[in-house]
Amino acid sequence: MQSILKIIQKLLDGRLPWRLSQAFAKYHVEFLRRYYDRVVDKTPPMITGKDDLHFEIHLLLGSRHVGMCLWAVKSLLDAAGKKYAVVLHDDGSLSDKDIEKLERHLIGVRVFRKPDADRLIAERIAGFPHVEMYRFNQLGKTEWGRRMSIFSLKLLDFNLLTNARKVLVLDTDVLFFKRPDLIVTWIEDVDSGDSLYCHEYYQPILNANRNVIGFERKKEIPIGFNSGLICLDHDALNLSVFELWLEKNRERVDRVYTFEQHAYNHLVDCSNRHGALPESYSFNYNDTNCIATHFGIKLFFFNNLERVRRALARKLP
Repeated sequence: MQSILKIIQKLLDGRLPWRLSQAFAKYHVEFLRRYYDRVVDKTPPMITGKDDLHFEIHLLLGSRHVGMCLWAVKSLLDAAGKKYAVVLHDDGSLSDKDIEKLERHLIGVRVFRKPDADRLIAERIAGFPHVEMYRFNQLGKTEWGRRMSIFSLKLLDFNLLTNARKVLVLDTDVLFFKRPDLIVTWIEDVDSGDSLYCHEYYQPILNANRNVIGFERKKEIPIGFNSGLICLDHDALNLSVFELWLEKNRERVDRVYTFEQHAYNHLVDCSNRHGALPESYSFNYNDTNCIATHFGIKLFFFNNLERVRRALARKLP
């Protein structure tokens, strides 16, 4: 395994033609994905749903992300030392085998199959026409815009198909390396009403082949936050506010990949009770001080899984 990775990395570090470099990079990531999808089966199962019952962790995933989801959730539960409730939302591609694997690794997990979620959410958003169109892939005018509406589940289903007071919105490419004390404190303070989020403090440095070779801190702190990790108070989702925002911004669903993230920013900002987590809860960037990182660049996610694997291995009998 390690010898193969070294060969691939040497190829990626060289001045290859752009198309060849990108092909190798894509193969490299897919090779790592398949490898760690098998490795995660050797990690111990974890019990969920026993701590802080007013709080839940929610993730959206498809069949391709089952392994990543398990690494993300297990890294959080292990780092926090908790048995938090975990709720998973099917993007429509999860198989029975996928769900069996998720339930075997996360004991007590709840999984919403897409058809069931469609039926349940329809009742909760009735009377909000633009919200309904967004959730059911009808807001966009292009095929791409309608397809990207799948991310509406992160916003609507996470917060409406739950009785929890607080929800951790989590992407499957987030890893935790240390105890997230600020998040644990937020969870335990039931009456705070605040929401917390992460800014994208760093930007990638590219080599001649446009491969990422490092990161540098941005000169200015970004205005908006990243939606890969949000500590969300339930009251932040105001359907009336969201309906008006969608009506004014509906054309952006056809051209903005981060449309759901922009919506989250607007809703949290309107709640007037929110704040940023420190840069130790980062996006892409990772060092010895980082508590959690949202790895938008998937190669970095897989390159950091050995740290999580070693932590989880200590739990084996």
